[in-house]
Amino acid sequence: MPRILPGEQVPIDDVSARISISAGFGALQQQMLREVAAWWQGRRERGTGSLASGIAAHLSLPHLRAYWPGSAVDEAGTLYDLSGQGRHLAAQGSSRPAATVQGRSGVVTLSRHDGHYYRRAHEAGLNPESALSMGAWVCCSASALSATLMGKMGPPGSYGFALVLHALSEDSATWRFYHSEDGSALGYNEKVVSRPASWHHVACTFRPVYGPALYVDGVPSVTPTIMPSALAANAEPFTLGWSAFNPVNTLDAAIAHAFVCAGALHPDHLADLYQETRYLFGV
Repeated sequence: MPRILPGEQVPIDDVSARISISAGFGALQQQMLREVAAWWQGRRERGTGSLASGIAAHLSLPHLRAYWPGSAVDEAGTLYDLSGQGRHLAAQGSSRPAATVQGRSGVVTLSRHDGHYYRRAHEAGLNPESALSMGAWVCCSASALSATLMGKMGPPGSYGFALVLHALSEDSATWRFYHSEDGSALGYNEKVVSRPASWHHVACTFRPVYGPALYVDGVPSVTPTIMPSALAANAEPFTLGWSAFNPVNTLDAAIAHAFVCAGALHPDHLADLYQETRYLFGV
């Protein structure tokens, strides 16, 4: 194998392989290079990319219908869709949700005290019935109450699909992916996670035969209470941070990188998306 020459740029994955056989290096130099290689590998595993690479990871999702990173918000509070399909979300509440930066990413922060949430009127493009993927990065307030993260869900008779914070305590958060085949019968997948008031990647998928799945930080829950063969269509708006399913509260949380796809992403794809974007929030 070739020696590492002064000033040479070496691929990270090849560093440890090359330094061990560099005859011109003494034991101390080889040890130092091994430590540098280990440091770089650790950074690589934690993620070292930019906000731009995180956005690119979402824009490359197959069957993408909408993508709201949280970094594009206008003076009226409108949350812009960067998929190129123009599915922007209108801000709701007594004031505009705060648009700030957390970690390396733009985020929008919702407050239930101000009734904050986002909505877009019903349209077929955000109501895929045969296959679905959607999700977002979310950091709930320690005082958050049960509320919808995102979806198209109404009262009984107008059920559809939604990601919902079902419960939050000091030690854990319970997330559910609610789904209905006929608008009336309601099933769900559930996952309980620790560190409730920290950043988590919450996502779901649905496709016929394989059924619904809920993912938190790339780890799936694939056992639903009811196995639907399709997702019900309804005339409810698409919402972020609230729904008519549990209308009492809006979600107390910071949200970023929300997306909807009209196709079911492979489990490995969602695990990769989590790994490729978690560095934005220091996870």
